[in-house]
Amino acid sequence: MKLALYIFVAMLYAGELSAQFNFFGLFEKETPPFDYNNDGVIRCLVLAASSEEQREDFKLICQDLEQMINGSKPGMPVRVSFEEITETRTLMGWWYHPDSADQRTMLSSTAYDYIFIAENKRVVTEYPEIFFEGVRLIRNHLSQKKTQVMLLMLDLPPSSNEYGNGEDKLTEITYRVADGCGLKVIPAVWAWRNAVRHHVLPKHSLLRKRANCFLSAASIWCHITNRSVPKAAVVTDWVVKKTAAALALAAEDAVDKALLLKHYSRPFKGVVRTDDRARLRYLFYHAGSRSNEALQHALGFLSVSDGKAAEQYSSADWYEYGFDRHACPLDMVCGSIQEMEPLTEEHRYTSIEFVPPELPQPLKVVYNRNPANDDTNEKTLQNLENLLMEGIDFAKKHDMVFIPYQIAWARLWSMNPDYVKSRQDEVGNGQLNYMLAGMIYTALTGSYIEPPEINIPLYYGEEQPGGFYRVVSRTGWQCMRQLSTLKVCGNALVSVGSGSLIDRSNPAFVRIRLLEPPQAPVTIMCATTAGDKVRLSQQEFAFDTSNFDIEQVLRCASVSSDTNIFCDLLLSAVSSDSDIDGTSRKHTFLINHIQTGSATFSFNTNRVSLSDKSYVNLLPEIRPMDLVYVDIMQNDVETSSLCFSPEYYQPHPICLFPDAQAIESGICDLTVRASSRDRRFDGYEQRYRFQLDYGKIKIPLIKVDKPADNSVFQGPAFVSAQATVQSTEIPLELSLYCGRKLLGRANTSSLQAAVEIGAPLSRLSRGDYPLWAAVRLKNGLVVSSEINRFKITDDLSGVRP
Repeated sequence: MKLALYIFVAMLYAGELSAQFNFFGLFEKETPPFDYNNDGVIRCLVLAASSEEQREDFKLICQDLEQMINGSKPGMPVRVSFEEITETRTLMGWWYHPDSADQRTMLSSTAYDYIFIAENKRVVTEYPEIFFEGVRLIRNHLSQKKTQVMLLMLDLPPSSNEYGNGEDKLTEITYRVADGCGLKVIPAVWAWRNAVRHHVLPKHSLLRKRANCFLSAASIWCHITNRSVPKAAVVTDWVVKKTAAALALAAEDAVDKALLLKHYSRPFKGVVRTDDRARLRYLFYHAGSRSNEALQHALGFLSVSDGKAAEQYSSADWYEYGFDRHACPLDMVCGSIQEMEPLTEEHRYTSIEFVPPELPQPLKVVYNRNPANDDTNEKTLQNLENLLMEGIDFAKKHDMVFIPYQIAWARLWSMNPDYVKSRQDEVGNGQLNYMLAGMIYTALTGSYIEPPEINIPLYYGEEQPGGFYRVVSRTGWQCMRQLSTLKVCGNALVSVGSGSLIDRSNPAFVRIRLLEPPQAPVTIMCATTAGDKVRLSQQEFAFDTSNFDIEQVLRCASVSSDTNIFCDLLLSAVSSDSDIDGTSRKHTFLINHIQTGSATFSFNTNRVSLSDKSYVNLLPEIRPMDLVYVDIMQNDVETSSLCFSPEYYQPHPICLFPDAQAIESGICDLTVRASSRDRRFDGYEQRYRFQLDYGKIKIPLIKVDKPADNSVFQGPAFVSAQATVQSTEIPLELSLYCGRKLLGRANTSSLQAAVEIGAPLSRLSRGDYPLWAAVRLKNGLVVSSEINRFKITDDLSGVRP
């Protein structure tokens, strides 16, 4: 009795003292964890794009979560709601869609404690870049509000797959995006797989959808509170208490395990990526005509700003003089979806039969254009996700790099609509052309080229307010880097070289700085591939928040007498700031450049048989220091052209086209002509003779029937050519050429094709045109016809055949 009295008095005393002094907070009322903003009301929102089938599932998730919160007796109002995205399929599309303005306003004005983002599984796995952009937008918008944003990893309707090790694509992408945006993941899909693995429900149970909703709500509860599901919440009307408790335990175990595992390890490689190439001179190929000259000029301007030279070609060059895309070591091929579609066919815009296996594959870059005549930008905003999905699907199908132009465009629009203001002239919006060119250049080199202090040439559009080009350039680069890594990063290693040539009297200088203030000190490590032939003024540079934008200069000097040495300078950032750590930049130099003497070419053989299929390999005997263009002359006609570069100088296959007379004599002559900025190759011309070891074979009769030899047409004129072959053996391939340009190819005995020099279906202008045909038989024999020449004249008295 006395003991009970003592305890009661002690409790009263302790309560009185706790009211005065609050000893250890033992008697203070605990604030529920769901009241994140401490306003006395619990508001949670599930934000997701859902189908009609999934709508009820999301409502059940909200109902179960609200029941769990109420079951913990928080003593305050609770509201768990579901906001359905109906206008679009993705969060990013919804954010920019004009019709969803009211929903975005509601999201900003309501004091939510928690917002759970649930993106569609197909979007997460197939379009991670769009998923990342949607999460980034919501996270940035709510960063100033006291709202906790989390990713809800769902699989609706639930999959019956067994519980795995977490390395599936859904888990990898979700956790990568969450880490990149600084958010947490609620692994609801793991809870379902855990329940299936432990046979809480049969795989094909009728209650699987309802159980998945309960597991999702339980995962949210366990992740936020770090507690078990309240006992009151396992009393349900759709399943017995024992099964509901087992489901709750499965959710708790899944959350605990997800917190311990590393869900991804390899670098992310998606459809938006960079190639990080470094060259002395870049070779660009634009798919399509020269109608988008502003983009080509912007790419050339960026190359010059980066201290590089560039050669640019387009599909128009194929129509004009037969520039062969498969005969040159292109660094990049770029264009819109409509322009790149023809290039997916290997036989388009080329005269050769196959791509040489030694020829390096160019970086293929594709982008999608905005809708035309969109002065108000509404069409673009409404179709934003459709434009991106179309481009991503096309890039995936053909293994290309996708330029997320619409995402960068939307970021600019949200900052200031004047950045994307439409223009009615032929040039278009100058800064948008510049931004697109910068994104393409970043895809090729991985680097950021900051606009120079001087004014951008007016060719890129009318003069804009100060800073426009800097804003759009940085926006485009950030978009490329963030979507290629799925990380919110804004810092870069900026370096610009003074040139590509180094000798003892003329060193090269590289200016180095950072783009943004780093979160921690950054050390830039410098190294070369030339060993002791190049001396660097410093091996490392240090940057912090006080000097990140102050350029530091690295001096690269030659200390060797060896000539024509290729050297790569590698700059790499080391820091505890993950935004900049590991960023690298490469510069290529040529040391002690001397162009004395002459260079020669050689062939791998001087005897050709049927087993060789009429191919010989041409190679330069020394490494060129610039692009070397080579023309091959046979039968007094240029039959093919190719190009060597400092990076590609391996043997290149060339097809011999002997006519009937050459085959009968057993001798085929070929002339090699070269032109280059490398004076050792420039002006080279040499005749080579090959022995034809074809044995006794029957030579097919091949000729060009139309137009007749030495015909004269009044120009401009449409001309159609026809070739036929007479042979007992069905031809494997019959080809018709105008000079080195292939007009057509078929596996028939007769071929007709239009003679085009210029755009398709173009009229021929004044000039002389050589026509010839070649046939390849199944035994490997290649035979060409005699040259058939015709003339186009502007003289009205010209003779018509």
